[in-house]
Amino acid sequence: MIWIFGDSFSCEFQKHIDNKNQWAIDYCEYKSKIPKSFGELLSDFLNDDVSIVAKPGTDNYTIFHSYISVIDKIKEDDILIFGWSSVLRYRLVNPNNEFITILPITENVPHLFKLFNNE
Repeated sequence: MIWIFGDSFSCEFQKHIDNKNQWAIDYCEYKSKIPKSFGELLSDFLNDDVSIVAKPGTDNYTIFHSYISVIDKIKEDDILIFGWSSVLRYRLVNPNNEFITILPITENVPHLFKLFNNE
């Protein structure tokens, strides 16, 4: 089994479409198909199952946490691949006691005060 942990560079292309990323939707329309991720291609090449535990917009703390959440399912001969994210990404706990990833180079930074002040 191949395990892949990471952010948008490591996840299946379908997750970009599910997140309504317009660039992904446009690209799939252009290609007339949903392309395979590198993990899916690697799985085909090695003829091995793959479990892609990656999510777009994820920080390294969440990537490590995703590894911890499945560590009991990983076998001795399994292959683990980590696609670490930018060290500028981090996570905070919101008022609902849930982790949220902060992407400081995107539009969500100015909205932090609104998020934590319930505005």
